[in-house]
Amino acid sequence: MTTPTTRHFPPPPLHVQGAELLEAVDGRARVRFVPGPDTASPTWRVQGGYLAACLDEVIGPAVFSLGREGSFATVLMTVTFLGQAEPGHALLGEATVVHAGARHVLVEARLVRERNGAEVARASATSRPQDGGAS
Repeated sequence: MTTPTTRHFPPPPLHVQGAELLEAVDGRARVRFVPGPDTASPTWRVQGGYLAACLDEVIGPAVFSLGREGSFATVLMTVTFLGQAEPGHALLGEATVVHAGARHVLVEARLVRERNGAEVARASATSRPQDGGAS
């Protein structure tokens, strides 16, 4: 369980194509993604690497929203693919910090199809401070 903070800073910029930050507060984040045609595999499904990048992209703002000094990096992420996504169809990413220790922040995230809420992928991740924090 995390301890919410009342300090809020602007989140870092998003780097995944088609990403829009919806919320980042108190260890939680929501990001909307619209995968473009260049994310498609030969079977016209969104490629798993793009889905993993989306999960990492929603994890960052969740960690950042804790208001800690310095920067953090995802050092371990386990992704489970549960469904398929199609280019042009929006996905919603949600991440929650489940533990915020001095040396590690543990986060769980998931991607769902916006149109029907079906889960596409989920991840568990560990972030560590990169500067200005405990090592």
